[in-house]
Amino acid sequence: MNRLRAIYDFLLDTLFPPLCISCRAQLSREKSFSGVLCFDCFSSLEINAGFFRIAAHGKGNPLILGAALNYQSETARNLIHSFKYEGYYSLSKPFANLIMRHLRLSGLWNFVKKEKFVLVPVPLHRSRLKYRGYNQSEILAKDIRILSGLEICDVLVRKKKTKEQAEIKDKNDRLKNVRGCFVLRGKEVVAGKNFMIVDDVFTSGATIMEAARILYKNGAKKVIAVTVAKA
Repeated sequence: MNRLRAIYDFLLDTLFPPLCISCRAQLSREKSFSGVLCFDCFSSLEINAGFFRIAAHGKGNPLILGAALNYQSETARNLIHSFKYEGYYSLSKPFANLIMRHLRLSGLWNFVKKEKFVLVPVPLHRSRLKYRGYNQSEILAKDIRILSGLEICDVLVRKKKTKEQAEIKDKNDRLKNVRGCFVLRGKEVVAGKNFMIVDDVFTSGATIMEAARILYKNGAKKVIAVTVAKA
């Protein structure tokens, strides 16, 4: 069986050679990162050594954000786009690994572990989930759980269908777009607990800050966020 598998992989790579999803260089199964990224592109990713303090919108609570990469990096942008829109699920594991390395490097991990934070993936509206077929934030949260041992709580529901934030350029319009889009599955699971919101990228912060607002409104003790990258 192993020999047949090796023959199959050889024929597949010969007829349809895998390419790095960032630079499009040809990959070999032995010399690639997670089968989708060449070592040169992976080595170009610089992990942020510190975390970010995000000012509140209006009268909301400020937010501590852990972001593993800089979204200005072309490689990071290409990887996140492939993960979010092109079905490259296998990127979730290396992304989770990068996030954990960032949490430890920035010093956030000791705080997260001590305060027993619970992972909360940013939900998609059911229509967008049906169209896309998966929620990248949920997949990422599950892989972070495997590496960290933290629990996941799918406490947020996206009740309102909104435009894609990427289609909206004005910051205030982004805030209006997501205002009131989340509700809770149950208030009793939130009160007095600490939550770490998980998403793929932090740009204007409107979505994550709205999720944090709902959690705080319903009694959350502390809310922070973690993403693969920050713009």
